[in-house]
Amino acid sequence: DKYKNTMFRLSQDLGEHVRVGGFAYFGREQGENLDLPHQWRMVTTNDMWMAGPDVTLELGNVQLNAQYVTRSDENPSFYSPSWIAGTGPAKVKTNGAFGELVITPGGDAGKWYCAALYNWVDSEQNSLDYETITGHVGYMLARNFRVVGEVTHDTIAKTTKLSVGFVSAF
Repeated sequence: DKYKNTMFRLSQDLGEHVRVGGFAYFGREQGENLDLPHQWRMVTTNDMWMAGPDVTLELGNVQLNAQYVTRSDENPSFYSPSWIAGTGPAKVKTNGAFGELVITPGGDAGKWYCAALYNWVDSEQNSLDYETITGHVGYMLARNFRVVGEVTHDTIAKTTKLSVGFVSAF
């Protein structure tokens, strides 16, 4: 769309084992509310912002990353002007966070690595609520080719997914 969005990111090392940072994002996006009958749809906009801090702790072959974000949307469903009965912009606030633990037993030159990831989203729009825990294991067959396995449990939907495959880059 025609709108320009802005993002700021600052990050600073505090010694050799800790990095702290933060970011802010401001934007406007254009869209249509697809829940409305076709004849009532209009192109509308959503102004939004999000911001939050992050931290990285690194001790030898173990790295812990964490980030928190808060987000505010003025019209996330792209409602048309409120003269259409029963509709109108509905502001939505959303908070989220993740934590990631990465272990590389052999360091940068090692073949094996593993990771654990926690994701959490809590929104005033309940359909966006999300909470998962993931375990990941990978083996480097070559510098540009790795085999991976991953299991993710969704604590809200009470489902578990298993993925296996490979990742390559050329």
